[in-house]
Amino acid sequence: MRRLWMWSLVAGFTACLLKPTLATITPAFGYVDGCQAVVIQGHHLGTAAKGRIGSVPFVDFKAAEEDETYPEHAQDVGFKYFGVSGPAPDGKGGWYDVILEVDGEELTIDDGWYYRECPATFAVDAFDIPTDADVGTVLSFEGCGLGGNVTVLFLDDTEAPIAEVPLVSDCNTALVHTTVPSMPAGTYTIQVTATDGTVFSPDACAIESGDTGATCLPVQITVTN
Repeated sequence: MRRLWMWSLVAGFTACLLKPTLATITPAFGYVDGCQAVVIQGHHLGTAAKGRIGSVPFVDFKAAEEDETYPEHAQDVGFKYFGVSGPAPDGKGGWYDVILEVDGEELTIDDGWYYRECPATFAVDAFDIPTDADVGTVLSFEGCGLGGNVTVLFLDDTEAPIAEVPLVSDCNTALVHTTVPSMPAGTYTIQVTATDGTVFSPDACAIESGDTGATCLPVQITVTN
């Protein structure tokens, strides 16, 4: 009888180990614009789970795939998902639950995600602006609030605007790009500006990470045509 009791205990413990569990989301915050790449981890999550933040589903949500270069015990299949956050359900910042639906069961991290509101009309957290370019070269920006009221100016050495181009959305108003327009060859300073007068001037400090002694010179682009 004791042996049977011990076997039941082991079987019950094994069943608990096999129960789907939602553990973490990394990072645990992002702008209300959405478009933040995330990693969701847990145990025994299968490969067909559905995920969301509050009522908004993740975009491009997919399970980890088997990597033939890893041994069986090191595989992430069933333990990890990748996705992109959608925009805040009501467009406002705050805490939201992270929910994963696995085989009809909902697993929840209470207040697992924080939506941050944009600190200004818009914000640029990262950008890719080459130092040399031709007409049509792509410039990209990442941040928040980068909607139709925001444009990119090309300023000459007298700080006069020579060209103004709109931003094109790659993901909502968080990931955008534009292209170098047709204009005279020369070196130009880049400025991002909104219709309400908000201005962002990319500078060298923003791309020389760790170099705290750098002189913060405006980023310039040389157009050769």
